[in-house]
Amino acid sequence: MKQETKDYLVAGGAGGAAVLLLLAGWRLKRPSMDCDVQITTDLPIDDYAPVEPVTTCDPTPKPGVVAFRDMVLTLAKGQGAGIARSCTPGATSKHVEGRAWDWTPPDRAAGDALLSCLTAPDADGNPDALARRAGVRVMIWQRRIWTASSRAWVPYTKVGGDPHTTHVHFDFSWRGANAQTTLYSILEDGTAQAEAELDLGPSRYVELLAARGLAATPNHFRVRLVEIARELGMDPSMIALVIAHETAGRFAPGYYPSSRRVGLFQWNASTAPVVGTTAEELRGMTATAQLEYVRRWMVKARGFGAINRPVDYRLAPFSPAAIGKPMDFVIYDTPKMVKPNAGFDVAPKDGKITVAEVAASFDESIAEAKKRPPVIADMNDTKHRVASVAIIVGALAAAGCSVYFDKANK
Repeated sequence: MKQETKDYLVAGGAGGAAVLLLLAGWRLKRPSMDCDVQITTDLPIDDYAPVEPVTTCDPTPKPGVVAFRDMVLTLAKGQGAGIARSCTPGATSKHVEGRAWDWTPPDRAAGDALLSCLTAPDADGNPDALARRAGVRVMIWQRRIWTASSRAWVPYTKVGGDPHTTHVHFDFSWRGANAQTTLYSILEDGTAQAEAELDLGPSRYVELLAARGLAATPNHFRVRLVEIARELGMDPSMIALVIAHETAGRFAPGYYPSSRRVGLFQWNASTAPVVGTTAEELRGMTATAQLEYVRRWMVKARGFGAINRPVDYRLAPFSPAAIGKPMDFVIYDTPKMVKPNAGFDVAPKDGKITVAEVAASFDESIAEAKKRPPVIADMNDTKHRVASVAIIVGALAAAGCSVYFDKANK
């Protein structure tokens, strides 16, 4: 029996920066772009994940996938791009069973580094050690795919498939998804407790899905969007897509006469006070200033349930009470509510709007956005810093707070 030890798990970000996580019984080092995995646990290495096609519709995130996501975001940073996906007839994606996850790395180097770690041999010479212990079945990144069958990176040539240049796709065996492989025993045993963390610094460029109209927004708008999403633990691309839906791709903060609504989330006289403002005040703000009220709305919407599925993002401004509800849940069934939202009443056109119909519409927008080149947010843009000060001051003033500056510190 090997002697029990407490070692460190280290994963790298850009420029050699790293995060250290204290785990009992194993160590993962990243010198340069390589990983030397040394596992001192007595648990035997797992078999490669088997082929397990999609047979059900249950997009609830599975515990192993959630644990893997949390580990990666702690170690390598970046953004989670979602686990669950709404079900469609004939769907083959593991997302519809809650056993796939998309990760947007801080940059390409961080993505390459993590995948190098996952496929590195351990101290006993077992190849793909961490991927096997996690129950990973498939990884797709930068037009390449690794599977537990091929056990190698090969070109990803799926006709019409996303090239995965903006995010890494992982899917899992059922044992991995249900946290029954050895990684999750090791994590639980070692209590994933942060021992120390080195500052990764802001990623200079963040790639966003190309929501309709987002490319025409100023960089400081996109930077603030990313900052808010990070603060909330949400996906900035999903929030951008919701705004694009609400504003028909205009991202305009003004008044929309046809709907008698205002701004990015189409507030009105009744809904604006929910986030501590008025429709008239919103009309006088810039789009970037209005993002503060988008943030407040998403915080309140989260009170109705966890925002995990793409459709939950879309439901946040449309009908937050439907967040987390099953696909057949009827959101609206009265002419007063269905008529102004008739675009959702499509499958079938029966005078009702269900969660599934909203999901289908939003999924189409996501698919279209993925076909276009990503939109970049330059997080080190100095103009953003100046703009942020003005936005914060404006938001405080709108909330009725007085702002003072010390003239001696001009």
